[in-house]
Amino acid sequence: MRWNSIRWIGNSHLVRQSYIWMFLVPITAKVIISAKLDGLIFFIESFPLSWLALYLSSIFFALGTTVYLYCCPKIIQAYRDPSDFISQGGTFDRINYYLSQDLDDSCSALVSDFEHCAEETSTDDIGNGDTVAIEVRQKDKIFNIKNEKFFDVFWLVYDHCDGLKKASLRVSFTFFLFGFLALGYIFMDNAISVLLVICDN
Repeated sequence: MRWNSIRWIGNSHLVRQSYIWMFLVPITAKVIISAKLDGLIFFIESFPLSWLALYLSSIFFALGTTVYLYCCPKIIQAYRDPSDFISQGGTFDRINYYLSQDLDDSCSALVSDFEHCAEETSTDDIGNGDTVAIEVRQKDKIFNIKNEKFFDVFWLVYDHCDGLKKASLRVSFTFFLFGFLALGYIFMDNAISVLLVICDN
């Protein structure tokens, strides 16, 4: 599993705004029931499981989103592919920015790939301004790479970042999974209720 596989969840406006239900559900419950019971005990004992499922779903989505926003590499959050990157004005300078933000010390394989790309660069290319400097600060390396290698460089950086912080990725995915399971329970509960009403009629 890679960050790009849960990108659509972490970037979803509906998922990011689901935390609202963390506050709305308990408040609504207390207003409707008007009972003087404390917090979650009141909530669990006095309200249907579907309401509790909605409440738990919002918590799981909020936790999953928090991990995603803080741990998913920024280049993955911002773009899905080179076309998306270019359409938003992406340049080599922007790639250098993400290199400085997202990389850690475990980037030896990426450095090796950059070295391979830089082997095709000649002195004339540098003199004619046909190259760009790619900087890997974590390894104190700078590579002069041809401008025509833009897509190759983007994918090298993107793929490398996509595989970072796998433990955090699994945590975020697990929270999102529990959130969807809780939503699934709500849909199933509502569907069964509708079917029972239809059968009774």
